[in-house]
Amino acid sequence: MTQQVFAQFGSQNIIDKSNAINPTGLITADLNNDGFKDIIASQGFGGQVSYYLNQGDNTFGSGQVLTSVVFPWSSASGDFDNDGWQDIISVSGTLNFSVSELYMFPNTLGTFPTRITIDSITGSGFVDMKIADIDNDKDEDLIVIADTSLLIFYNDGTGQFTRSLIDPGLSTENYALTLGDIDGDGYKEVIIGGVRTLI
Repeated sequence: MTQQVFAQFGSQNIIDKSNAINPTGLITADLNNDGFKDIIASQGFGGQVSYYLNQGDNTFGSGQVLTSVVFPWSSASGDFDNDGWQDIISVSGTLNFSVSELYMFPNTLGTFPTRITIDSITGSGFVDMKIADIDNDKDEDLIVIADTSLLIFYNDGTGQFTRSLIDPGLSTENYALTLGDIDGDGYKEVIIGGVRTLI
């Protein structure tokens, strides 16, 4: 019996073609609880984080700027304060990693009126992050890779985070991060890699 797998894609749909976009990271999340996935763009060279609301008909609204920051590398979304709304967390920093910041935009009924700084560092830079319940307490925690270190931010269930430095002695220029339960014990392991050819 021959098995076949097919993929079908429609025509290109340009959501935003302004020169200021310059996305370095893209994720999707239902930000207004209407059942449709919206788009969050980390616009590194544009210096801002924006979101585009899904109209439910294969179109998106105009970009809504959350904030203007120094080179936002990437973003993640999750219900960090357990209120039923998807919040946004972003990492930003200078290109030479001299200063870096981790911050959250709490979702208030589909809007993002405030920006909260979770942590900031100097001499290194946050590059990427993943969301997972690391300690199995049913709250979404953050795993963050910096240029030379690996950190976990434990969530207390209200959107308050406690930093834990897992490995401060990593080789420089680590950019890749993923998670998986490698040994099948119910807890997720962290896999990282960088330009020094190490995984």
